[in-house]
Amino acid sequence: MKKPSNILTRTLSALLLAPLVLLAIYLGGTLFHNFMVICGVLMAVEWGRIVNVAATKTLRPLGKLGWNILGFFYIIIPCGCLIALRDLPQGEIIVIWMLFTIWAVDTGAFFAGITIGGPKLAPRISPKKTWAGLAGGILAAILVGLSFTVLGMEIRGNTVVNSVIIALLAQGGDLLESAFKRHFMVKDSGNLIPGHGGILDRVDSIVTVAVYVLILQTYN
Repeated sequence: MKKPSNILTRTLSALLLAPLVLLAIYLGGTLFHNFMVICGVLMAVEWGRIVNVAATKTLRPLGKLGWNILGFFYIIIPCGCLIALRDLPQGEIIVIWMLFTIWAVDTGAFFAGITIGGPKLAPRISPKKTWAGLAGGILAAILVGLSFTVLGMEIRGNTVVNSVIIALLAQGGDLLESAFKRHFMVKDSGNLIPGHGGILDRVDSIVTVAVYVLILQTYN
């Protein structure tokens, strides 16, 4: 179980950062574009630091250049998707729904995992994740979807169903970043956010989710 002090640190960090993120989303335009550029640069710095200090054996089979190219697309695609989503009509609602769902999934999975425990979800990739945590994350996502539906803030497609899909994709994005860290034998991508690690640690779910939501809103 997480130490109470670590839970408090995570909570305080989230409470301080969330209003800034939501303000940037609400204001949109150049401010949000610049915000995403800053986030992208910080993510790139973290990725580069991991790759550049990696042991030679972990750079196989792509090599340092190959891993950095992969990192470029790993970062630029979700950042570009977020900018494109915010620029859509009612884009602020779409991005806020997406983030609220991801945050709810993280919170639901975290507390279900530490209180219920049980069988591991992917022990070789992320030993702390459990099936109970996944279930808790899905339940939290459903509650967000229902809340947006009740408030009349419908997203293209069924909001509840798409919230569940986001929950699954968010867990997938989390596991993907965990696989990268395990491959390079690092615990966190950085230490910029107390209790959470680096920027990449905090936005890993967005990497997969942002692409799906953009496709959903563009082609549905």
